[in-house]
Amino acid sequence: FGYRIVRADLPVAARDRIDAWMRNIAQAEIDSRVLKRPTATNNWHSHRLKIVGLIGYALGDAKLLIYAKNGFRAQINDNLRPGGESIDFIERDALSYHVYDLRPLVTLALAFAEDGEDLYHWQAPNGASVARSVSWLLPYVRGEKTHAEFAGSKVPFDKARSDNHEKGHEIGTPYDPKNAQPLMDLAAAR
Repeated sequence: FGYRIVRADLPVAARDRIDAWMRNIAQAEIDSRVLKRPTATNNWHSHRLKIVGLIGYALGDAKLLIYAKNGFRAQINDNLRPGGESIDFIERDALSYHVYDLRPLVTLALAFAEDGEDLYHWQAPNGASVARSVSWLLPYVRGEKTHAEFAGSKVPFDKARSDNHEKGHEIGTPYDPKNAQPLMDLAAAR
């Protein structure tokens, strides 16, 4: 975010080095996607798209922006369900992962809004949208519903983290709605 603000004021040599470094990061993120792995469509990919897209905006790089915009649309279809749940929630039974999945998508949707595109409300062919997934979360954020985190997780790593008593990852711990505040702030900014 900061680089985008100061980029034009930097000496050309410094700007060229930073631009190259950022392009390398974006390309490494693009190259890190392995379609056979769950990270190809789970929260990792949401973050990957955010990084590539924000670098694209910082550099004014149309190629990176096209990758991020096309990827965003595919991610909504691949990761979010028409009812609002994310695959991260379905697989891990954790609202914390649902929130972690949505934060980069909402961030990217805010960036796309600068170009006049409302991808926050954009609906995928399967009927999913970021707006619907944020709305699905609201009863938990308001305290109207509660959720025992990781209780039905299908991911062995979640059990290992719980057994290790990692804060925020113990199976059955009630979800704390305060943890959704950064996402709610982003969603309110749209």
